[in-house]
Amino acid sequence: MGLGVNIAGECLVIHGLIREKGIKYYLPIAKAKVPFNMESINEIEEFVHALLTLWNIVLLTVFRQDPESLNINKAGSGG
Repeated sequence: MGLGVNIAGECLVIHGLIREKGIKYYLPIAKAKVPFNMESINEIEEFVHALLTLWNIVLLTVFRQDPESLNINKAGSGG
């Protein structure tokens, strides 16, 4: 699965890029209005949800490439 992020005007859109049986799909995962003004709590919640979705996708991508990269108990970490 790939990832596409579009920011156009006041909207942030996160798309998943997948291939199934040789066919490529570009599917929206999350869409939120970027809250430039504190207009409504709902808009801010949608924006934060979209950012958390993006963060989780980035973490999964990093973890798949290097499972040890998210190990917080590494020797010498001081924790």
